[in-house]
Amino acid sequence: MNKQYQALANKIKEYEYIVIFRRDNPDGNAYGSQLGLREILKTNFPDKKVYASGTNSEFLNPMGRMDNFDPSVLPQALGIVVDCPTTEWIDGNGWEHVKELVKIDNHPEKEQYGAIDINDQSISSTSELIADIAFDLKWLVTPLAAQNLLIGALESMQDFWSAKFNKKTFLILAKLIELSPDVNEIVSRRTYSTQNENDVKKYLVNHIRTKDNLTYVYIPYHKLEKYQVEPNRAATFMWLLLTFSTTEFTAMFIEYPDKKIRAHICSKTRPVNLFAARYGGWGTEYSAGAFLESKKEIKPILETLEQETF
Repeated sequence: MNKQYQALANKIKEYEYIVIFRRDNPDGNAYGSQLGLREILKTNFPDKKVYASGTNSEFLNPMGRMDNFDPSVLPQALGIVVDCPTTEWIDGNGWEHVKELVKIDNHPEKEQYGAIDINDQSISSTSELIADIAFDLKWLVTPLAAQNLLIGALESMQDFWSAKFNKKTFLILAKLIELSPDVNEIVSRRTYSTQNENDVKKYLVNHIRTKDNLTYVYIPYHKLEKYQVEPNRAATFMWLLLTFSTTEFTAMFIEYPDKKIRAHICSKTRPVNLFAARYGGWGTEYSAGAFLESKKEIKPILETLEQETF
C-alpha cells in the first residue's frame, strides 16, 4: 500500500468536514477528479460532510455541480486541492481558511504545498491518480465516481500526442469502464458537440496558420460570443488543431471577455512547461499553457517558438 495514500486516508479520518478544491478555468479532468473524489469520500466516509468548491462551468455542469456550504466550517475543515500545481490557481478563496491542506496532482512540481503533497508525474491525469488512490486503499468506487473519473481521464488524454500514459493507465481505465454505468454514454458525452460548438470548430479549422515548425490559431472572443460558446469550452478543441498539425509546435490562443488570452502550447519532443512559466503558466512537459495580459504578447511567443530560442 502506498504510504502517501495511507497518510491521506488517515488525515481524512481526523476531520468531520472535507472541502475539495480545484484549479480555476477547469477542464474535464479538473471537474472529473474533483467530483469523482467527492463521490468516493461520501461513499466511504458517510459520517463526513464533503463539499466540492468552485465556480460552476456551464459546459461541465452535466458532470455535476459545485456545492453551496456554510463558509464558517472552513477553519474546521480539511481542504483537498486536485489538479492544481500552485495555490495561485486555486478557484476561490476558501482554501486559505481551512485548517489543513492536501494536494493531489500529476503536473511537474511548481509549488510544494499542503501537509501532504501527492504528486505523481508518471500518471496521465489527476483523475487517473484519484482512481489509483481509491483502488490502492480498497475504497468503494461507485458507478457515478467511476464515470466522472473516466470522463476526466479521457479528457486529459484526448490529444494522445502530448499525453503521458503507460500500461498502468489502461489498466486503471479498464477498471473504471467495468464500474461505469454506460460507457457508450460517456464516449458520446465526450465527443458530442452542439451546432454552435461546431461553428467554432469550423472557424478554428479555417483560420489555422503554419510557419516552418509551428502551427497555430487565434480565436477572438467576439466569435465565441456570437456562437455562445464558453472560452473554456473552446479550449478543449485543442485536439482538433493537433489533428491538422505536422509541425514540432502547436499553439492555440483564445481571447476571454476581459481581453486576456489563454495560450495552450504543445510540442512533439521539446519540453514547453518552463517556457509557459515565463508567462506565469505551467503544465505537463509537452503540453502547457498560460494566460497572457493582452494580444500583444502572442507575436513574441510565436517568434520564439518558430526560432526555438527558449
